[in-house]
Amino acid sequence: MGIVFNQNASTGGTDIIAKIINKFFHIDIGKSLLLSDFLITLAAGLTFGPKIGMYALLGVVINGLVIDNVIQGLNVCKQVTIISEKSEEIKKYIIEELGRGVTIYDGRGAYTGERRKF
Repeated sequence: MGIVFNQNASTGGTDIIAKIINKFFHIDIGKSLLLSDFLITLAAGLTFGPKIGMYALLGVVINGLVIDNVIQGLNVCKQVTIISEKSEEIKKYIIEELGRGVTIYDGRGAYTGERRKF
Protein backbone atom coordinates (compact mmCIF):
# COMPACT_ATOMS: atom_id res chain seq x y z
CA MET A 1 0.00 0.00 0.00
CA GLY A 2 2.92 2.34 0.69
CA ILE A 3 4.18 1.87 -2.87
CA VAL A 4 0.69 2.54 -4.25
CA PHE A 5 0.31 5.71 -2.16
CA ASN A 6 3.80 6.87 -3.13
CA GLN A 7 2.65 6.87 -6.76
CA ASN A 8 -0.35 9.03 -5.74
CA ALA A 9 -2.76 6.16 -6.39
CA SER A 10 -5.33 4.35 -4.26
CA THR A 11 -6.48 0.77 -3.74
CA GLY A 12 -10.05 1.89 -3.05
CA GLY A 13 -12.17 1.55 0.07
CA THR A 14 -11.11 3.65 3.04
CA ASP A 15 -7.98 4.64 1.12
CA ILE A 16 -10.07 7.20 -0.73
CA ILE A 17 -11.18 8.79 2.54
CA ALA A 18 -7.53 8.80 3.67
CA LYS A 19 -6.46 10.51 0.43
CA ILE A 20 -9.12 13.20 0.96
CA ILE A 21 -7.95 13.79 4.55
CA ASN A 22 -4.35 13.92 3.30
CA LYS A 23 -5.18 16.42 0.57
CA PHE A 24 -7.16 18.90 2.64
CA PHE A 25 -5.52 18.60 6.07
CA HIS A 26 -1.94 17.70 4.99
CA ILE A 27 -1.72 14.74 7.37
CA ASP A 28 0.58 11.87 6.34
CA ILE A 29 -1.29 9.26 4.32
CA GLY A 30 -0.64 6.49 6.87
CA LYS A 31 -2.04 8.57 9.70
CA SER A 32 -4.98 9.57 7.50
CA LEU A 33 -5.69 5.90 6.86
CA LEU A 34 -5.45 5.27 10.59
CA LEU A 35 -8.07 7.98 11.22
CA SER A 36 -10.45 6.66 8.60
CA ASP A 37 -10.07 3.01 9.67
CA PHE A 38 -10.35 3.83 13.37
CA LEU A 39 -14.13 4.29 13.20
CA ILE A 40 -14.55 0.98 11.41
CA THR A 41 -12.32 -0.67 14.00
CA LEU A 42 -14.47 0.73 16.82
CA ALA A 43 -17.58 -0.68 15.15
CA ALA A 44 -15.85 -4.05 14.79
CA GLY A 45 -14.94 -3.96 18.48
CA LEU A 46 -18.55 -3.28 19.45
CA THR A 47 -19.84 -5.98 17.10
CA PHE A 48 -17.32 -8.79 17.67
CA GLY A 49 -16.13 -8.01 21.19
CA PRO A 50 -13.31 -6.03 22.74
CA LYS A 51 -10.63 -8.71 22.23
CA ILE A 52 -11.11 -8.82 18.45
CA GLY A 53 -11.54 -5.04 18.38
CA MET A 54 -8.14 -4.58 20.04
CA TYR A 55 -6.47 -6.92 17.53
CA ALA A 56 -8.10 -4.98 14.71
CA LEU A 57 -6.94 -1.69 16.22
CA LEU A 58 -3.39 -3.06 16.54
CA GLY A 59 -3.45 -4.09 12.88
CA VAL A 60 -4.72 -0.66 11.79
CA VAL A 61 -2.03 1.16 13.80
CA ILE A 62 0.77 -1.05 12.44
CA ASN A 63 -0.58 -0.64 8.90
CA GLY A 64 -0.59 3.16 9.18
CA LEU A 65 2.93 3.34 10.61
CA VAL A 66 4.37 0.92 8.05
CA ILE A 67 2.80 2.86 5.16
CA ASP A 68 4.38 6.14 6.33
CA ASN A 69 7.78 4.49 6.82
CA VAL A 70 7.68 2.84 3.37
CA ILE A 71 6.83 6.16 1.72
CA GLN A 72 9.65 7.93 3.59
CA GLY A 73 12.07 5.18 2.56
CA LEU A 74 11.11 5.48 -1.11
CA ASN A 75 11.64 9.23 -1.17
CA VAL A 76 15.23 9.22 0.04
CA CYS A 77 17.72 11.21 -2.05
CA LYS A 78 21.46 10.78 -1.90
CA GLN A 79 24.24 13.29 -2.41
CA VAL A 80 27.96 12.69 -2.57
CA THR A 81 30.56 15.44 -2.12
CA ILE A 82 34.00 14.75 -3.57
CA ILE A 83 36.92 17.07 -2.89
CA SER A 84 39.88 16.23 -5.09
CA GLU A 85 42.73 17.64 -7.14
CA LYS A 86 41.35 15.66 -10.12
CA SER A 87 37.90 17.22 -10.37
CA GLU A 88 37.82 17.25 -14.19
CA GLU A 89 38.61 13.53 -14.44
CA ILE A 90 36.02 12.66 -11.80
CA LYS A 91 33.41 14.88 -13.48
CA LYS A 92 34.02 13.22 -16.86
CA TYR A 93 33.75 9.72 -15.34
CA ILE A 94 30.51 10.47 -13.49
CA ILE A 95 28.83 12.06 -16.53
CA GLU A 96 30.02 9.63 -19.21
CA GLU A 97 30.32 6.31 -17.38
CA LEU A 98 27.70 6.57 -14.63
CA GLY A 99 25.23 8.75 -16.53
CA ARG A 100 24.59 10.97 -13.51
CA GLY A 101 24.61 14.74 -13.02
CA VAL A 102 27.46 16.74 -11.55
CA THR A 103 27.50 20.11 -9.80
CA ILE A 104 30.84 21.82 -9.28
CA TYR A 105 31.32 24.28 -6.43
CA ASP A 106 34.18 26.74 -6.16
CA GLY A 107 35.50 26.94 -2.65
CA ARG A 108 38.42 28.12 -0.59
CA GLY A 109 40.16 26.12 2.12
CA ALA A 110 39.73 27.68 5.56
CA TYR A 111 43.19 26.67 6.74
CA THR A 112 45.30 27.27 3.62
CA GLY A 113 43.14 29.77 1.77
CA GLU A 114 43.68 27.79 -1.47
CA ARG A 115 40.97 27.86 -4.12
CA ARG A 116 39.49 24.43 -4.92
CA LYS A 117 36.69 22.92 -6.96
CA PHE A 118 34.48 20.33 -5.35
